[in-house]
Amino acid sequence: EALYALALISARQGDEQAHLELTGEGLALATALDDPHLMAMFLTTRGSSPKLSQTERAQTVQESVDLCRRSGNKMLYLQTLNNLSYLEMEDGEVRVPRARLAEGVRLAAEIGDERGLSLLACTLGFASYLDNADTDAIAMFDQSLAIAQRDGDQLMVAYARLGQALLTSRGGDARAATMLHGAADAILNKLGTHVDSLESRLRDADITRLRAALGDTAFEDAYNAGRASEASAALAPA
Repeated sequence: EALYALALISARQGDEQAHLELTGEGLALATALDDPHLMAMFLTTRGSSPKLSQTERAQTVQESVDLCRRSGNKMLYLQTLNNLSYLEMEDGEVRVPRARLAEGVRLAAEIGDERGLSLLACTLGFASYLDNADTDAIAMFDQSLAIAQRDGDQLMVAYARLGQALLTSRGGDARAATMLHGAADAILNKLGTHVDSLESRLRDADITRLRAALGDTAFEDAYNAGRASEASAALAPA
């Protein structure tokens, strides 16, 4: 478990090579101990390594999903279920990961894992958006946002706001969509981070469409209004 903690620290610090080496060392030890829980933990974090190819990452996470079933750790199982579905979505699949994520949402609600529920609902929201199932997507983003706001999970709030922005844009309200993009970006900038690759591509394409639809001046006005509204909300007393 000390190796696992070191691997997570290396990942947060951006030391990708150390992360890969530590997860490899930990995985070998967990395998020697025949401990499916530890094996799943190392495989889960190893599957996020940018040092691995997309195929290698998917294989690693799939193995972790199988081990989580063996270990009986439902919360870790939900995390790996989300990761596997996301990798499939990055490869252009939608229907299979969407069904898997729906299973995860049901299980998270069943065991009372609110953090997992917020994450899975948000990812399912993006899968539903990509599948043109906008009513389902709205419900998932709203659910994720409500939990994230209650728990103070600002990163998940930003992802849910981004999802709402994409749906609002598709619905034809360019100004409201642009404001939601501004609100999401305000949170991300405050946290000093950015969304993952799939969401980033969706965001950038939508921003380009909205700027073209509104024109530069109107776009900047709406975008800055969204940023300001999120800043005001952050400063408001609970």
